[in-house]
Order: sequence, then C-alpha cells, then structure tokens
Amino acid sequence: MESFEVFQEIFSKCSPKILAPELGLKEPSVYKWSAQGELRLNPLDRIVSVMQTSGNLLPLHWLCEQFGGYFVHNPEIKNIKPRPLTPAQNKLVHEFAQMLAFIASEVEKNSLGKDVNKVRKRWEELKSVTESFVVGCEKGTFEAYHAHMNNPPKPPPEFRHT
Repeated sequence: MESFEVFQEIFSKCSPKILAPELGLKEPSVYKWSAQGELRLNPLDRIVSVMQTSGNLLPLHWLCEQFGGYFVHNPEIKNIKPRPLTPAQNKLVHEFAQMLAFIASEVEKNSLGKDVNKVRKRWEELKSVTESFVVGCEKGTFEAYHAHMNNPPKPPPEFRHT
C-alpha cells in the first residue's frame, strides 16, 4: 500500500476537515496527503525518509509502542531451500529456554526491575528469532531462520545493553 492510499483510507472514515484543526493545519494541506504523486511529502513519507537517511528504526519502534505493540522485522527469504525442521525447532525452544533462564536468574538475584533493558534486549531478540522461524514454516524453508541465527538484527538504540 502506498502512503497516499493510507491517507485515502483514513479520510474515508475521518475527514481532513476534522483532522486539520487538531493538527494545527489548514484542510487543503491535510487533504493533499491523499494525492498520488504529490511533490510535498506526507507525514508517513517523511518518517520513512528520516529512518532511511539516519539508518535508525527508532521512530518505528516508538510508534508501535504508542499503540501497545512492537515491531518485528520480517526476515528476507532469498532461496527456497528446504531445511530439516528438527534442528530449527530445537534452536527455537533453546532460545525460549534461555530467555526463561535469564528471567529466573534476574528474579533470584532480585534485580529483574533494576536493569529492565537487559530483559527488553533479550525479548526483542527472541521475537525476531521466532518471526524468522514462523516465516520459515510459511515458506517451507528454514533458510531465513538459520541466516538470522548467524546474523541477528540489532535492536534499536534504546534496547541495546552496554
């Protein structure tokens, strides 16, 4: 879906006349966001440009958090090359077990709440590993899963543990 189509869908349910005053803008300016090929970038295009230029997905993660969700990167599958399920399944179970062991260790040390960034970092990694496994199931290959395990994506800056 193109960004202008997103605004067309939004405007089919909520008029630019209602949105413009809330945004401190004039109605024609807001309405232009739904025009195809508009030279001025709409807010979605601008956010994409910020992330592409900076190489930082923090705005995307922030937006997801604002609405009670999170972003999980979908792995790219280049070759449909079947891999055995059992090793991939075992690795996924192992990753979950490590997460649970980490939490148990933090609870035992009574430090779970003291450095929640460690828990967040591990959780973000686990979500990405799980998504890779699911995509492998959907595509009938575990290539993406194995590639991810060898080179997992880095979490956004606020989740990195130093």
